[in-house]
Amino acid sequence: MTGNLYGVDGGTLYDIVRQAYAKRAPEYVEALGSIEDMSPKDVLLISEWGRAVNGPVLDAGSGPGHWADLLRTLKCEVVGLDMVSEFIGIAKNRFPSTNFVLGELSEIPLKSSSLGGILAWYSLIHLRPDDWGLVLTEFARTLRPGGTLLLGAF
Repeated sequence: MTGNLYGVDGGTLYDIVRQAYAKRAPEYVEALGSIEDMSPKDVLLISEWGRAVNGPVLDAGSGPGHWADLLRTLKCEVVGLDMVSEFIGIAKNRFPSTNFVLGELSEIPLKSSSLGGILAWYSLIHLRPDDWGLVLTEFARTLRPGGTLLLGAF
């Protein structure tokens, strides 16, 4: 497999996912785009994790940016990464003090061993099983020795 999630088929699954989120980004933000909309247990878990991380943090699949901004308020040096340009635009507008970049989880635009932690909160749920290894390898590449990954999924 190449260094991205598109493979031989041109990425139709991921194009569909990206387009669906792009089309409904404002609706998603309204329904699930704030910390107040999140489970208090999730907020507590992510907050405790964020306070314990040593070094910069990546919010992998940051969506509308609320988790990245929460981590920033906890004094984390954080960057939010998402493949949906509409989410990046919304997040930058809503949280101008937090850094957001457009990109793919399979090609994280950060140096090797540069992160103290990666938050991947419900951002890997659309991956094909064959692509998990590629993304987790990229997470391992960017994490420092002793860095931590907090993964949310259902």
